[in-house]
Amino acid sequence: MKRHLSLLLSLTGVLLLVVVISACKPETRSRPAQQVSTATAQPTAITSANASTEAMTSTLHKPPVCQFKNTTTPASLATSYSFSEPQVIFTSTAKEIHSISGWLPDSTHLVINGYDESIDRFTIEVLDVQTGELHRYAERLGDGWVAWLPQQQALAYSDFEYLDQSIGTYRDDLWISWGSAKQAQRIAMGVDEESLAVDSSGRVTFFSRERGDQPLGPQLQRFDVVAQAGQVTSLDLAQWDFSDSSRAEQESSVKNRRMRSTWRPGQASQILLSTSSGMLLADTQTGEICRIEIRQQDKPLSGSLATWSPDGQHLAMLVRPTVSEGSEPQRHLAVIDMNTGQPFFPDLGTGDILDMEWGAESQHLAVLTLVAQSNAPNDVIHQLYLVDVSSQKVQQMLPNATVGGGSGGWREMSWSPDGRLLAIKCPIWPRGQLITEDHICLIATSKVP
Repeated sequence: MKRHLSLLLSLTGVLLLVVVISACKPETRSRPAQQVSTATAQPTAITSANASTEAMTSTLHKPPVCQFKNTTTPASLATSYSFSEPQVIFTSTAKEIHSISGWLPDSTHLVINGYDESIDRFTIEVLDVQTGELHRYAERLGDGWVAWLPQQQALAYSDFEYLDQSIGTYRDDLWISWGSAKQAQRIAMGVDEESLAVDSSGRVTFFSRERGDQPLGPQLQRFDVVAQAGQVTSLDLAQWDFSDSSRAEQESSVKNRRMRSTWRPGQASQILLSTSSGMLLADTQTGEICRIEIRQQDKPLSGSLATWSPDGQHLAMLVRPTVSEGSEPQRHLAVIDMNTGQPFFPDLGTGDILDMEWGAESQHLAVLTLVAQSNAPNDVIHQLYLVDVSSQKVQQMLPNATVGGGSGGWREMSWSPDGRLLAIKCPIWPRGQLITEDHICLIATSKVP
């Protein structure tokens, strides 16, 4: 996927670190553009031999609008945070750190993505923020999805393989590493990278896509890493119409659609499916599905890059008008109370949103914005905000600090599971120039009554 992002850190019984990484790739390693191919069919996903691959149902139905309980989410005790000045804890030897994937559950180890020019590969490494020790888990062609599997004490990740580089066809596969890049194992072929996620039991879930230019399989699948076996769930999207009347160019069926998945913390069977037409909430036990409607001043909005609060009671996302005139509209932040369905739109000024991270107590959201781009030496390019979803107040944090920025795009920062540390990119980046030296900084975060 990767100009999409998405780390999602959820606490679901055991802590799961689910990360979708957004980063720029060098031209030689970016995901290939698809061309019409007459190549023969490639092997199907090894996890989905029994999956349904039948044609889409001719009669499609619109998913119903989600109905909420209309009970207000219980308010927490009024607190805020103080942020320390950023302290550099890691300097990249390869000039640029591509992105910060997220923390391991111990709040001591940080997963980072880089690029090793000596082997012409992207890397996945785990950094001990206390000792500075760096351990390489994987080397790969692409810079895609990564997740920590607590039960297996391993990293699961995606990588693509060219099927015919001359015409740009490729296939995404699922890999796992227990700590050695040289001994990483491919465990499933033909997965749709954007739909990869980890459920509360530690199983990897995805929709299949046998080739990058092939239709998206309509059934959600689960893969058990320990048993090395896959299972098709009851969730089947073939019957649903995902079209948006305001966007005539979009396909109505799921077969050509991108589908980003995020499991809801505290609700083991509920999964959020993000499409270009909106947000869908599905139940994998019942097969039920509904669409989340977002409106501001009675105008419909479409959402993307959604992330659950650790308690599963709020959903933060970027939104923009469904119908727009002229240039592409700017994306803004929306936070939805999933008990009432009511959205809250924090005022973060006019800056583009680069990243957002939930605090461990599910009441605060750190947001990094791009304010301006200029060659003037004193311009502030990035700003860090703290959004309190209970009081709906917004506070600017560390206004004079130089944080954020670089090739990582989405995934510029990550808040530790214990709520005490915010890891954030802090490169030396002269205005109007390329990064001269890339760093990761830590910001100590402490609650203030």
